[in-house]
Amino acid sequence: MKLIIAISRRAVFITKQLVQKVDFTFLMYVFRTIFLFSLRVYYILFSAQEYDKRAKSLISQRNALMSQANDSRNFVDLHLMSVPAAIKLLKEKLNCLDNRKLVVVTGYGKSSIGAVKIKPAVLQWLNQLHYE
Repeated sequence: MKLIIAISRRAVFITKQLVQKVDFTFLMYVFRTIFLFSLRVYYILFSAQEYDKRAKSLISQRNALMSQANDSRNFVDLHLMSVPAAIKLLKEKLNCLDNRKLVVVTGYGKSSIGAVKIKPAVLQWLNQLHYE
């Protein structure tokens, strides 16, 4: 116990000596730099959120235009659509059919980042509903 008290007293003494020797101008520079850096990080995060909102809005507009462009009753082109929008359009097309075949074009995923998304999702959805 005496050893712990002695060590803690020594630590307090060393800390007091360091505080007396610290250049407060340097500390102010460090704090200012940290503050400015945190402001930049906040600005970047805020900008990223705004760009994300804008991108989602543009994707939604593109999906709406693609849906409007698919005016044929027995043909549907799902190129460049998101998976939820493609499934929604496919549902609409299938609901309008009178026991006729529907040609579905999904593409092969050239514009996808990473793995193909639309074709597997469409095939899975059609299989779940027992379509051929």
